[in-house]
Amino acid sequence: MFGIISSYLSCISNKIITWHNIYDNSVKKWGSLHQFYSNCKSIAKVKIGSYFASNIIAVSDNVKERNCIFYRINPKNVHTIHNGINVDGLFEKKSDSNSKLRKDNFSIIAVGTLQYQKGYIIMLKAMKEIIKRFPFVNLSIMGDGPDRSILESYIEQNNLKNNIYLKGIQKDIPLLLVKSDLFLMTSLWEGISIALL
Repeated sequence: MFGIISSYLSCISNKIITWHNIYDNSVKKWGSLHQFYSNCKSIAKVKIGSYFASNIIAVSDNVKERNCIFYRINPKNVHTIHNGINVDGLFEKKSDSNSKLRKDNFSIIAVGTLQYQKGYIIMLKAMKEIIKRFPFVNLSIMGDGPDRSILESYIEQNNLKNNIYLKGIQKDIPLLLVKSDLFLMTSLWEGISIALL
């Protein structure tokens, strides 16, 4: 938003923003005063940024359609350019011996910002049931964010510290993915997920 406003005041003609996500009301929680304020601020930022932008890039057709309807933006001003990643030299094929279900240790990995959108409480509840039957399964969550303390409390209260680890921000995600047995994602919504790609 600050970039758009400053470029507008500086008389820069081409102002381009990117919609990375769905920003309408259907995906927001309104249960508390803090959430109400945060959601109103977020909606205002997207609306202001979109209003002053000369062009908007959406990372998927669904993001374009939903946001155009909610913010009343002319779809002709919005262009879809899908997220992409360069995988050259990042990933190696796992050997068959590593991919078999091992009774001593089965490693699950999740990657993403620790926030409501990513559905981590759903993930932790599922893991709690899985660990009851398969105590050798472990989950490492890579990332950080505003819900970290909520997740830490859940892990502590449900005695999951020996199986679930919040690893924080990691720089070697491709290597960690290769070493894991399963990638897990429980997002409630996504634009087009870079973590999934």
